[in-house]
Amino acid sequence: MSDRLLKKLVEAGESETTEFKPAEVDPESVSATACAFLNSHGGTLVIGIGEKGQVVGVPDALERAESLRTFLRKVISPKVLISVNIDSLAKGADVVTVEVPVGQDRPYVSAGTIFVRHGSETRAATADVIRSMVQQQALEAVRWERGMASGVEISDLDSDEVELTVTEAQQTRGYTFRDTKDVAEVLADLSLLQQGRLTNAATVLFGTAPSRRWPQTRIRVTAFSSDKGGDYLDDRVLEGHAFALLEQAFSFVRQHVRISAEFQPGQVERSSRPEYPFEALREGIVNAIVHRDYSLASGGMAVGIYPGRIEIWNSGHLPKELSVSDLKRSHPSLPANPDMAHVFYLRGVIERIGRGTVKIVEQCKAAGLKPAEWKAAPSGITLTFFGGQQEFRLNRRQRELLQSLPEGATIEPAEYYARMDGIVSQRQAQRDLSTLASGGWLRQEGEGPATVYVRTAQPIE
Repeated sequence: MSDRLLKKLVEAGESETTEFKPAEVDPESVSATACAFLNSHGGTLVIGIGEKGQVVGVPDALERAESLRTFLRKVISPKVLISVNIDSLAKGADVVTVEVPVGQDRPYVSAGTIFVRHGSETRAATADVIRSMVQQQALEAVRWERGMASGVEISDLDSDEVELTVTEAQQTRGYTFRDTKDVAEVLADLSLLQQGRLTNAATVLFGTAPSRRWPQTRIRVTAFSSDKGGDYLDDRVLEGHAFALLEQAFSFVRQHVRISAEFQPGQVERSSRPEYPFEALREGIVNAIVHRDYSLASGGMAVGIYPGRIEIWNSGHLPKELSVSDLKRSHPSLPANPDMAHVFYLRGVIERIGRGTVKIVEQCKAAGLKPAEWKAAPSGITLTFFGGQQEFRLNRRQRELLQSLPEGATIEPAEYYARMDGIVSQRQAQRDLSTLASGGWLRQEGEGPATVYVRTAQPIE
């Protein structure tokens, strides 16, 4: 969590979704509060705050965080994703932050007791409250990720990917499994094997060919030559399990995002800076993969790279408790696919729950870009990154073209390609023109076969 967000959280004081604990708090008290958050509206518990709300910190914060993480996994049932992290609020004072999502498998139990929030207090649930939770859970449809993947066997999963998950979970999160050598036990520990049958989430996360069963798991990635879409420079359909899709999609983005050269004061050599912060783009792809609605046969996910923006779309929907504006600030974690989110967290792909969207906003701001925007529509959610002013390094072909065109002169893509006389491919020729248009030396007019580029008054350099 950023210092700014955590500071605002502490300044706002305790509430139904926020609680402070002193450094010496016992783990049972932390577990009770975390359980209550799960059974209510989620929340954040900050350890290392004094009685008057002052930051006192936690000695040996790293050791304390690791022991709490292990303790919470043992005493809270059913198993659920809770992130325990170390944050700094004052110089030399580290606090332990426990972030809890809204539970989707209520009621949750801590050491044999069901807890709930009552205002800013944690209390044991009454019989009526427990009955209400059980009835509500019975009425809710089984999540798609928990559905049984009929006909799918453990042999249909990527065993190397499962093994890597075990290793990363142990090393990155200190996660313990009952038997790391037994794949079935591992999957059961991750809630991916229910009553001896694999869940849909198991296939999406680790299946060797999930798109054969669910075509909607594919991702389409496209690099367009114009901000209006239409013609494209590169267009692919990606297939594979969730982790393979993440790497393929991010690799495509890295390949097509422009890199500018910068000279910092006092430095002789130039440094390279991408037009968009790569970490924010990766976060956006992760969010789309984890939160998309996989139940829709007509659903899917797409990444579109335009000269002036990048759009990431997925066939998901915001929970009724959240609005688009909530995504730009601290908000409750309501994962659409909590089992998948849990595995991504154990793999270290998700650093902490409910903070990915805020992280995107902050990184765009740090890069000097317009804040990213989310739009919710019946068809899904679109995240848009907006590009900024960039430095363009023209190649010799581009310089010669600009020198040959007076202001107002036009050139068609086919004409430019013919000039190259086999020197470059048609796609590279199109990329040359698109770059010149993005840099302001040319202006694109028309679409498709009618596209022409007009020389502007912008000097070469």
